[in-house]
Amino acid sequence: MPELDSYRKWLDVRSGTAELRVDHVWRAEVADGPGTLACSPDGTRVATIGPAGVCSLWDRRTGTRVREITADLKLERVAFHPDGRQLFLGADHNGAVLLADGETGSITAPWFVASGILGPEGSPSFVREIQVGASGKILAIEVGFTDFAAESWRTERVLVALDVEGRRRLWHRREQESGPWSDFRVSRDEQVIQVVQAPDLVSYDARTGEERARWRGLISGRSGKCGPDEQFVFTELAQPHAGQPHYGLACVDLDQRVARTLNPCMAPVHLAAISPCGRVALAVTGGHGHQPPNGCQVVSLADGAVLVDLHVRHKDRWFAQHQFVAGGEVLLLATNDGLILHGSLVPRTMIEPAVARSAQPTGQEPALGSRPKARGS
Repeated sequence: MPELDSYRKWLDVRSGTAELRVDHVWRAEVADGPGTLACSPDGTRVATIGPAGVCSLWDRRTGTRVREITADLKLERVAFHPDGRQLFLGADHNGAVLLADGETGSITAPWFVASGILGPEGSPSFVREIQVGASGKILAIEVGFTDFAAESWRTERVLVALDVEGRRRLWHRREQESGPWSDFRVSRDEQVIQVVQAPDLVSYDARTGEERARWRGLISGRSGKCGPDEQFVFTELAQPHAGQPHYGLACVDLDQRVARTLNPCMAPVHLAAISPCGRVALAVTGGHGHQPPNGCQVVSLADGAVLVDLHVRHKDRWFAQHQFVAGGEVLLLATNDGLILHGSLVPRTMIEPAVARSAQPTGQEPALGSRPKARGS
């Protein structure tokens, strides 16, 4: 695989408390923007959406394309069903959502989830993000519409809750009514949808849309992401400190209503992804003015330690997509020009000589950062 041999020419990989072993680099069609790269729950398949609106399925371990899925509509976003076989696909017409079979490529008739609530009927309102509940019965979907006829190209967003089995829209909230959001997640029991609306975190009933809880003023930066265990929210920091800008990440405990700074630094960071196990996060660094971000760090959510620091040397290339696989020990990164890098995170203590490892207590493997302390611990 020639891309695997040449990645060192354009990428600096700097080890911190872990090392990134690059297993595969392959070329794929990946459109720029969040939600165009997804990994199956068992970690064996990768789905991408290309600029042409076609969904491709890849074998994660070999980088081989195994299937293409097309529709009459241009596909924009993809998310796996919890069964690992089916995929939810978002399109660019009336917020269309389709359910596809990853084995056969067959697709259902689309649900036009934004019909009558966003833009003119038949408008190019497109699905921007899909969050799937643990059983696949509830979806939270963000749909956007840009009114190019408006004087300043006004963009509208709406958050929609969808009952998959009943193929019906449960409720929706417009951004103008509830305020802008930076992240949302369906709870594991599919009872609530958590929405980060800086500086607040709001919990809505998944079926009625009623506000169940609101944590006020916990999000100190412009945005944040919900943790997988629903107790923690991770947020970007952007505060003055001793007369200087103070950036970094913070972990917010919803029970204690306190925030703990993880990795203070002097440059802005953007929280791009959190691992399913809640142990590590990926923060995008670099990028000033109109320049794209050219770096990213894998950070422990327990103590803020930088596991791996990546820096792209190519001026016209950057990482546009980020995805953790399985518990977070495997990382998928997609560049803006269609390269997918697949790497394994290995603690440094596991790759040092055996004589150095002999000091480790028997049966205790080094971990990629422990999880933040849970309730009652």
